[in-house]
Amino acid sequence: MLDRETKEMFSEHIGETFRITLESADAINLELIEVTALPERTFQPKKWGRASEIKIRPDPFSMVFRGPKDFFLEQRMYTLEHEVMGTLEGPFLVPIDEDDRGFYYEVIFN
Repeated sequence: MLDRETKEMFSEHIGETFRITLESADAINLELIEVTALPERTFQPKKWGRASEIKIRPDPFSMVFRGPKDFFLEQRMYTLEHEVMGTLEGPFLVPIDEDDRGFYYEVIFN
């Protein structure tokens, strides 16, 4: 199980397969095709008595996966499994595109 996901961890596995097992016992393979750094965001909780900014995540990034053309995954949380990285519980996959090669999904760690 992954404890603290980083852009570098996933960048090493671009082009590799991540597997999602669905409730129906079907398994879907997704190919990691892109890992991108995102701008750092901060939160200023003035309403709750804190005066300083809090970094929401020090190293935000997004990942794009390509899935099969014949199976569409709805937007929701899934469990991803990777041969080397192990299990990633609960990333929120969002469908973002499709072409003749398949459907594309994004996961953001922000």
